[in-house]
Amino acid sequence: MDLRPGLDALDTCAAPGGKATYIAQLIGDKGLVIANDISLNRIRALVSNIARMGFRSVVVTRIDARKIDRVITRRFERILVDAPCSTEGYIMIDPSRKRKTGLR
Repeated sequence: MDLRPGLDALDTCAAPGGKATYIAQLIGDKGLVIANDISLNRIRALVSNIARMGFRSVVVTRIDARKIDRVITRRFERILVDAPCSTEGYIMIDPSRKRKTGLR
């Protein structure tokens, strides 16, 4: 992602926060990181991890990533999309989940 201090980044499927906090670390907590996730249950872990690490440059949102441009009009220098989320271990067990639609 060629991250450096001062960049603005969007992590569209951020929970539980590993990628978003790593981005914040690489930008030196000096830019802006929007850490977004649709799942309320997963957002709790995301907020907890960001708070635990003490980052002030990370803002958490809960928006359907397919519609995020309707809510956040800011332009980002970097956008990370990890969809389906790599921690969704059930895809390995049930490959049909790759084709299912709908929100969690």
